[in-house]
Amino acid sequence: MIRLDQEVVFDSSGVSIHASLRLPDTDTAAVPGVLIVAGSGPVDRNGSVGVPGTPTEIHMDLYRWISDLLAAQGIASIRYDKITSGATGIGSYSEDPAKLVAQSFDTIFVDPARAALAYLAEQPGVDPKKLLVFGHSEGGLIAMLLASANASSPAPAGLILAEPSYARLLDVVSRQLAEQIALASISSAEKAALTAWADAGIDEIRNSPDLNEPSTLVPALAEAEGEALQWEQTVQWREAAQWRETVQSIVFGRMRNELIKSEDALI
Repeated sequence: MIRLDQEVVFDSSGVSIHASLRLPDTDTAAVPGVLIVAGSGPVDRNGSVGVPGTPTEIHMDLYRWISDLLAAQGIASIRYDKITSGATGIGSYSEDPAKLVAQSFDTIFVDPARAALAYLAEQPGVDPKKLLVFGHSEGGLIAMLLASANASSPAPAGLILAEPSYARLLDVVSRQLAEQIALASISSAEKAALTAWADAGIDEIRNSPDLNEPSTLVPALAEAEGEALQWEQTVQWREAAQWRETVQSIVFGRMRNELIKSEDALI
């Protein structure tokens, strides 16, 4: 039997990450454990959005509900308030918020997820060889990064991806920016300037020398070209992407049937 939420705190690069942990009773055999990684935006560990105590707050409790479903199946879980959300807030960056803006995506979003997975693996009653990562939306990208060959231990045995990106990330960003610029109450000249700025920024990211290091994720997409990921399809990531384990991949939501083969297949 899985116990109720336990409030815990763990460290990630000097920031105290607040989380809810659900563990089995001490007299039971070791059980699988699932890390739940939220999507982008002001989403807390439970899946609620907005600023608590204000009209912007919307209680959805999506991730708490997932924890309930897992607990009913005898599976442990951890879900956390990512940096900028919930009880975690901006943590130690509150002393100098400008430092937060200067940090990398890995430091702010990937490292806390990695620390959460390691924390879960250390808990009594959790089988470290049966760790899964549930990633929703942007959390799906983070889940895949946790399973990459150059990620630090522990490695997840499987991924559950809910509504992951349906196209290259920068293609999505470009489309969203174009739609927002088109709807903005600004002049045609200003719209043209913003469009040129956005296009230049995306081009700079795609051609940055810092992004030219070998990626284990690009080969994964290239090898799978033309194959749609199906429900409970086992993907041999060790062969396709040099991931450390064979990963059971479960994908929820719509996905494009074609996967783009190019040097920047992810972005």
